[in-house]
Amino acid sequence: MDAEFFRAWIAEIAAVIGAQRDHLTQLDAAIGDADHGTNLARGFTAVQQALAAGETPTPGSVLLLTGSTLISKVGGASGPLYGTAFRRAAKALGDKPEADLPALAEALEAALAGVMKLGAAREGEKTMVDALAPAVAAFSASVADGAPAPAAFAALTDAADAGAHGTIALQALKGRASYLGPRSVGHEDPGAASTVLILHALRDVAARQGKMSLPARFRGLPVSEGTAAGTLYVVDAGTPVSASPDEVAAAFAAVTAERFALAGRLRAAGRGQEADIVEVGALIAADPALSEPALAAVRAGEDAASAVTAAAEEQATAMERLANRELAERAGDIRQVAQAVLERLGRGVAAARPDGDFIFVRREVSPADLIELAEAGLVGAVSVAGGASSHAAIIARGLGIPMIAGADAAVLAVPPGQAGLLNADSGELIVSPVEGAVEVTASASPVSASSVLASSVLASSVPASTVLARTADGREIALLCNVASAAETRRGLAAGAVGVGLFRTEIPFAQALAWPTLAEHRAALDPVLGLLAGKPATVRLLDFSGDKIPPFLHGGPSPAGETGGLTALLAHPGALASQLRAVLEAGRDTQLAVLIPMVRSLAEVASVRATLAGEAAALGCGMPRLGIMVELQSTAADAQTFAPAVDFFSIGTNDLTGDVLGLDRLDPAAGPALAAHPRVLTLIERVVGAGREAGIGVSVCGDSAADPRVLPLLVGAGVGTLSVPAARVPRVRSWLARLDSVACAELVTRARHATTAEQVWDLVPRL
Repeated sequence: MDAEFFRAWIAEIAAVIGAQRDHLTQLDAAIGDADHGTNLARGFTAVQQALAAGETPTPGSVLLLTGSTLISKVGGASGPLYGTAFRRAAKALGDKPEADLPALAEALEAALAGVMKLGAAREGEKTMVDALAPAVAAFSASVADGAPAPAAFAALTDAADAGAHGTIALQALKGRASYLGPRSVGHEDPGAASTVLILHALRDVAARQGKMSLPARFRGLPVSEGTAAGTLYVVDAGTPVSASPDEVAAAFAAVTAERFALAGRLRAAGRGQEADIVEVGALIAADPALSEPALAAVRAGEDAASAVTAAAEEQATAMERLANRELAERAGDIRQVAQAVLERLGRGVAAARPDGDFIFVRREVSPADLIELAEAGLVGAVSVAGGASSHAAIIARGLGIPMIAGADAAVLAVPPGQAGLLNADSGELIVSPVEGAVEVTASASPVSASSVLASSVLASSVPASTVLARTADGREIALLCNVASAAETRRGLAAGAVGVGLFRTEIPFAQALAWPTLAEHRAALDPVLGLLAGKPATVRLLDFSGDKIPPFLHGGPSPAGETGGLTALLAHPGALASQLRAVLEAGRDTQLAVLIPMVRSLAEVASVRATLAGEAAALGCGMPRLGIMVELQSTAADAQTFAPAVDFFSIGTNDLTGDVLGLDRLDPAAGPALAAHPRVLTLIERVVGAGREAGIGVSVCGDSAADPRVLPLLVGAGVGTLSVPAARVPRVRSWLARLDSVACAELVTRARHATTAEQVWDLVPRL
């Protein structure tokens, strides 16, 4: 492993940290000051610039410059800690031209010793040491035992993964997080998470440069159960390092033209304010102050991804330092433009979609990806980012597509055309060494391609009963499905759903550069609502929040003060009116209901109702029912106040649970089963009681309604309507038929005395 190897490692770290910056920041926001991801991304960008400008002929010199740059450029504790780690490793390597595995083990041991001494930290205190220490120990032991490189690097990353995951259950004893005391429990330490990324980057570079064989198995978090066999369709392999200056210049020009064209269309439609916002992005893309430094770096030999990222980060950082808030907030626009340029460059190297069945692999699988590919051969999905409560995972469950998230980033380096077997029950992707057609053998997995087909046939052979579901003692439960596409809707109806209880309208617009037009709304609504004539159709207003914020709302508050979600929608009355008119037009033949997301106040409900009434009057149609999503603990606690102002409640258990327990959707610890937590269950009972007193309906549309550890509790709490992922409709119907509603109510009484979700799960009978 020479200097070039170590420079490639640092470049990989910069790319991975940049891609995971928001996730690391979210982790830090839970127990710190929310700057870890941003600081590390800036630091490694600065390292890339320093390495491009400096002379680093040996592995030690590469790591020494890396450490020194991090110490000087990264604020807080991260700079000194990570910088010291690289500097100590550099000292251990000395000035040797190459490093073998024993030398690398010695360097990692020196890095760990430096971190522990500087931070006065040891294992068990919820710091980066909890990932680094076991990883170094495992790697050194493997090397000492004479293990080959693949086994040694696998031991390194496996131990790091386990150590970082273990921090979720720990209480922080160091740094700002220690001030939280017991409240720091339940969150992964951001330092441990970034250490995992750094060590995985080391293994990935070793794999790509031929220092070791690619692993045949990739672990991940099961987020949508099932098994699948097919050819791997890997995208996001990265921006081509060989992109020429002309290609980079063309990418900037294309992004400029796209944004100017969109601004023109918006202005022609009378949407001048939105046109002005989009035009800002066009002007940034056209500005030589951004493009010329990137082009100069590429001409000097730097790879395109690093050059564009570094140029954008330099401009964005300078912009953030301006005293003028409006100008400072343009930093987010600069980063968006850079990302668009990289995506444009990446289109040229994207692998062709395989013929036949395929497993989709991407750094961050989006809901739109799944919907677009659902009827084009997609049988499974693997995402490096995300978690069980991400919206991509939710859509996968609705479509019945097996999926794992949080997979090893090394999976992105798998060559095109490889055969794959995905077991999303155990959380594992097995890659075959044979290229071409998928051939699943008994030795590869206990699950075969024929068993996958059998499962599919079984699911489609369930009688499509459209009557209400019933419990064993005869209580009727309305069973509907959650959808974002026509494919899910067809599947849910065929499985016996009586209608749609949640239509996620924002999913098609995840990459929008402006608020959707009336025509764009109709294009997305018509295919779904056209299938629901005479059936319940609950349409949720645009919910641009969490992991669904489109580019035009990224980068924090805009000059208008909007922050995404319902706040942003209400700040644009024209956008709200366009969507409501489109919903009324497309849903004329359905039992239409409109659902407001993330409601915080009665004023928000009144504003939507007034606009809805105006659009209904203009169209000469009746007013549909208007309900609210109960997703915040403050709204749930105040349900009696909201009840008289709405026609129904719909409890979004995913976000409600996250709000109560302080978990982000992308947090690996998040999941539908956590709705069984006594604090969440108490709020659900409160909402059901308020609905009963006011004479309005209450439904649950979160994925917990399809979780066997939560479903009996919802029945016992008195919920009469459930909306579940389309693919889960038959299973939930069969589960309901086994439940006794009286016994479920008694179960809820016992659950109130528990203190954790795990204690409640132990009380719930196995379905």
